[in-house]
Amino acid sequence: MSTVQGRPVFPAHDKASFWQNLSRPLASGFVLLHVGLMVLWDLPSSPLKDKILGAHILKPVFWYTNGTGLAHCWQMFSPLVPTGSSRFEASITFRDGSRTQVPFQRLGEAGFLEKWFGTLPKRWEGFLYGYQQAWPDAARYLARLYPNPANPPQTVTITRYWMDIPPPSGGSYQPLPSRYEYPDRILMIEYQVRPEDFS
Repeated sequence: MSTVQGRPVFPAHDKASFWQNLSRPLASGFVLLHVGLMVLWDLPSSPLKDKILGAHILKPVFWYTNGTGLAHCWQMFSPLVPTGSSRFEASITFRDGSRTQVPFQRLGEAGFLEKWFGTLPKRWEGFLYGYQQAWPDAARYLARLYPNPANPPQTVTITRYWMDIPPPSGGSYQPLPSRYEYPDRILMIEYQVRPEDFS
């Protein structure tokens, strides 16, 4: 290392070795951070967990793990596993009477990157069904996907289909059907689109 006007000047190879020496601690810190976040997030909910960690820690972890698709749920491994499956479908009717179906994408129909973040739309579906006050906003969002002034959407309907998952019938191998049928359905909302919904 030399100096110019009293300031240190690092040779090019010193700069390269500096970043090489720094890259391993940064990578290790990144891995350790995420391992810690996963352990923190996967702890079962309890008053003790909430008391030790507090909302000021849990809230940032919640937003980060959900935003990156890293969040998990203990329900998958608990004795009370989900016993039903559901899907949503929207129908949009236009001014000329034509209609289009807007299916909500299933994880099995998504690509690799979409599957990585696939839990986000599934959680949005769960939120949508559980909060009726969000249904008009969801209908308006779907209407805005088809901004055609000459033939605008007039009506948006959102329907939920569901089925019960039968328990295993015994044996070590349970073949899965290529397609599931959803015999039950309920009309969640039939929304009349207004002109101001597109402004």
